[in-house]
Amino acid sequence: MSELSEKDRAEIREILRYPERLDRSLQFLESTATVTIPANPIDKVIFQDEAKEAVKEVARNRGNILLIGKPGVGKSMLANMFEEVINRTMGDYLRQRDALVAIPGKDRNRVKVVCMEPTDAIRLVDATIRAYNSAAEQAPVFSLEDEIRGVARMRNIALGLSLVGLAAGVFLPFLLALCGVGLMGSLFLYMKEKDLSAQEKAHAATARPDGKGGVKELYDMLPELLYNPLQEERLMGRVAEPSEKSMKGGFRWDPYQSGGLGTPAHKRAFVGALAKYPMIYVDELKTLIKNGFVPDLLEIMQNGSYRLEGGKSGSSADSSENMVPANFILFASCNHDTYRYLVEEGEGALLSRFHGRGRIIELRSEVSETPERVRELAQYIKQEITALGGEFEEQWGEVIRREGHEGVRRRNIEAYGRIPASEFRMEARDFSRAAIAEIVKELRCRAGGGKLSAMLRPINGIVREAVMAAITDNGKLVTPAHVALAIERHIGLEGALMADAIRYKRELKDYLDSATEGIGYVVGLAVYTSPESGQMYGTLMPIKCQMIRGASDVITTTGKLGEIAREAAQNVRAYLKRIVGEAGPHEMHIQYIQTHSGVEGDSASIATDIGLISDLIGVPVSSKHAITGSLVGNVIVAVGGVTAKLRAAFDPVIGMDGACIPWQNRRDVEPLLPNADFEYIERDDIPGVRIFRRNGKDDSGLPFDIFFIKTRYQAYKIMLGLDEGELLDRIRAMADSVAEK
Repeated sequence: MSELSEKDRAEIREILRYPERLDRSLQFLESTATVTIPANPIDKVIFQDEAKEAVKEVARNRGNILLIGKPGVGKSMLANMFEEVINRTMGDYLRQRDALVAIPGKDRNRVKVVCMEPTDAIRLVDATIRAYNSAAEQAPVFSLEDEIRGVARMRNIALGLSLVGLAAGVFLPFLLALCGVGLMGSLFLYMKEKDLSAQEKAHAATARPDGKGGVKELYDMLPELLYNPLQEERLMGRVAEPSEKSMKGGFRWDPYQSGGLGTPAHKRAFVGALAKYPMIYVDELKTLIKNGFVPDLLEIMQNGSYRLEGGKSGSSADSSENMVPANFILFASCNHDTYRYLVEEGEGALLSRFHGRGRIIELRSEVSETPERVRELAQYIKQEITALGGEFEEQWGEVIRREGHEGVRRRNIEAYGRIPASEFRMEARDFSRAAIAEIVKELRCRAGGGKLSAMLRPINGIVREAVMAAITDNGKLVTPAHVALAIERHIGLEGALMADAIRYKRELKDYLDSATEGIGYVVGLAVYTSPESGQMYGTLMPIKCQMIRGASDVITTTGKLGEIAREAAQNVRAYLKRIVGEAGPHEMHIQYIQTHSGVEGDSASIATDIGLISDLIGVPVSSKHAITGSLVGNVIVAVGGVTAKLRAAFDPVIGMDGACIPWQNRRDVEPLLPNADFEYIERDDIPGVRIFRRNGKDDSGLPFDIFFIKTRYQAYKIMLGLDEGELLDRIRAMADSVAEK
């Protein structure tokens, strides 16, 4: 009786209809040319419905917001949206209305910050400066020029007399005394001249800096306009490096602190973002913690004001006599590690600011694929195309108007060496329906489990690179081939390193295939997740297993295993100890070949199980098939990163004919089906999908068979060519031979 039910077959066939479902989701358009970009900034953010609703709710209540999410999920876009929503609804009421004017305080290190209506502040400062200028222009200009000129004249006369006395002394020696008196007089007059010049310079140093006369002490009393809200259009201040200087402000450093040359404190004062903006956006909360500004920020949020203080940016004695107002909404974002740190290190006071008056919102890193999500993605692609078109106009508009598109073509050839089409036009291209499907496919590959990755920042670069590829080819639309080329070019440093690692693993596999008979040697599949972008990269993981009769049942593993991987190996040992108990104790050795970066997770447990069984009974493992899955008793359960793993094995150069994946991961095959030929297959009641990596449904199309396995015995059937009964018979025969010996 067949173990494969009609329900199972129907589920597999439903997976094979995925390209049709995707095409139906996009049937409303032929290209992004017909996609309309919404005017409302809220609708421009996609895949984050819960977060958008929460942001709108908090915007109505003027609360603080903390966004938690991986890089590239749209935290900055939500911040922009939040600013626009606030600006449209309450911007007129929240916007800073008062100008800040600094005036001298009770001593040279004190200032007083005065809040004034902006026009009044401007009139006050301008009127004070005009009054001072008028008084300074009427004041007599201090000058010792006449005195200096008279002393210089007398010095020259004395010097002349000394020269005459020197000449006459040759004939009349007593006249040499006249020469000495003249020299002493000229020296005295020279010193007097220098003294008068020094007095004039000293007076000039204490006069106005512009040299128009007046007294520096009076000039230093003029008020200083610190902040004018009429000159600020933004409602939200974005602080990249939230420190005391950028957030609060302070006093600039002045090298002339002595001799009456120093700049007064109120003219060195400046205010930070907290005093200027009603909304503050901290893009990465980790920097706020790193700079140790959290306690100060909490105090400011509690009091609604702060005191300007000196420090590294000025004299430590500088400060404001009164408090500077700071009423603001805090909009911050961080990743999960920073949030865990805040919880574990007891920064509850900061978190309570978001819980008590606002929200802590977790952004989704992946979403279920639905027709609505696909339409949102088409809109997002159109937004990037439109933005790229604006950049083309900004960068090349003048060249096009003067030299035409041929001038741009010539410049691109000279700069980049690419040969654009002869009918080249530097204009953004829309995506065809099939090209949009390729982006959907890529997001599915990066998420798994029938979901779309919500980390869209890497997709921006792919969209732009695909548009450039279409421009170079002079295509009317971006095609799937352009998207595939863009993905290859936009792989980045991480992808390049992983590509090198995959090439190395391929060469290693080829070498091992030729040097081993395949007994105890199995090809597993692993995945590397980028800590920066979250993108997954699949790779092959050759494993060599041995079972040797010993004094006790122990298991030895190599390859820098993590805790979960070690526990998975122990679970495999427990099962094998039970089925080979009659044959006596065995030492089990598992070698994860060339895994210098370590092994973590339980997805290799079925592979190690097959490798140990292969070595125990002496049956080689198929080296043309890779396998991944987690063992729970006899059942194989789902693991992560299956789509990325399959893509690694899918490369025709590697020489794999197929792979086995858990039944629960069957939907992870869907992203490999669009724009490809495929068919349903069965082998001994084990269902699967055959995908042709090239055109043609025959061997020339390089078929790749993916089997969906539920139990370890189904895995044995594909990888060892043995069913359950044959396997157990071989184990019993082995046990009997051991007993006879």
